[in-house]
Amino acid sequence: MSSVTDVERCLAEMNQKYPRPGLEPLAISRRCNVLDVTDQWPDAEKPGVYVFFSESGDVEYVGKTSCSQHLGRRIRHYFDAVGVPKNWQSERSTNFVVVALPREHAFEAGAIEEFLIQGLNPPRNKNGLSASE
Repeated sequence: MSSVTDVERCLAEMNQKYPRPGLEPLAISRRCNVLDVTDQWPDAEKPGVYVFFSESGDVEYVGKTSCSQHLGRRIRHYFDAVGVPKNWQSERSTNFVVVALPREHAFEAGAIEEFLIQGLNPPRNKNGLSASE
């Protein structure tokens, strides 16, 4: 299974293969828990990619925001107001990291998501799509 270190390795590979001149290299946030207050989540108001981890620290699922969404709204989508999972996807996955993007680069989220899925092979992603799509 994959871990936070594997996510960092995968992003380093993407930064090397696909440099983004004039922009900061892609990097992950600190590890967070969905039960924390939303204001404490890093880059909650930005678009990007999120990675959920199992209780044992393995990558469970990689997802992205649409161009019109932000990370806080998308991550909250999986949980109710007190952090209870709404669906099968979040039953065991409350820890996450994000790869935030500048709003004008929200279109990159899909490519980053696909690269991470291919490199990490999370069990809850199927054929490059979320299992619910």
